[in-house]
Amino acid sequence: MLHLPLSSTVAARVIERLVRRRIRNAVSRRTGHSRENELHAVAEKFFSKFQAVVRTAFARGHFAVDHVALRQATTKGEAHEAMAPAAFATQRYLQRELPKLLLSLMEAGGNAGLKRLGSVRGLRAAADTDIYSMKFDVTNPDVIEWIKEHTAELVKGITETTRQDITDAIAAAFESGTLREAYDDILESVGDDTRAELITRTECMMAVNEGQRESWAQAEEAGLLTGDEKRVWIATDDACSECEELDGVQVDLDEEYPLDGGDGPPKHPRCRCTENIVAGQSSEEE
Repeated sequence: MLHLPLSSTVAARVIERLVRRRIRNAVSRRTGHSRENELHAVAEKFFSKFQAVVRTAFARGHFAVDHVALRQATTKGEAHEAMAPAAFATQRYLQRELPKLLLSLMEAGGNAGLKRLGSVRGLRAAADTDIYSMKFDVTNPDVIEWIKEHTAELVKGITETTRQDITDAIAAAFESGTLREAYDDILESVGDDTRAELITRTECMMAVNEGQRESWAQAEEAGLLTGDEKRVWIATDDACSECEELDGVQVDLDEEYPLDGGDGPPKHPRCRCTENIVAGQSSEEE
């Protein structure tokens, strides 16, 4: 077997990633920032239920298709007309089911975030007796607004992708043969298990991370945080190079991360990064 030598650039990148990972693990041991933490457990707990909702939405889409008309279609227009109800049926089901599911995820992530405050080194002593009795407030206007906006954004994205996938599948069918031969492929474009898994992985982490950030905002409003604390990005061991660059970066509670990190993780589909909170200077002095 022939082994080709790595170029100097590639070798440097490999070494850099290994060193960065070793440093990251050392920092984790020193600061108590676990790569796998409560948020991952919460996301995993809700995974099956969330995936079932997405799969059911796709199934509703499959059922809504005019199957007879699709089999008899001889033009792209006729095929699109037969498939048109699919995206609408999927959309309607998600609009009904996602808000309460996202709220449950956000609440669980929020309570996990509050629980983690009790173990943050150097956090103000005033929190020691109060933080353990505080619960995440699901009626907070900011929570309700995020659920409303994110549900609308998520459903819109899923629906637009479904319609585009249907368009692409119909176009491919006409280019390669007949619609009858591509019938199953066109139906699958409504949504399959692979896509459902991708959406579920991403959105579970999205909701629990947002819940944790909101819990810290609520703790600050309650006077349990000074507002000088910092958020720190925590990349998992299998993180991509973009997330590895953000690992350990600290920002203010209301500040965006650099390197297109935005408000915080997840940064991309299937991203499993999380955050922790570290005491600010004034907290450490108290």
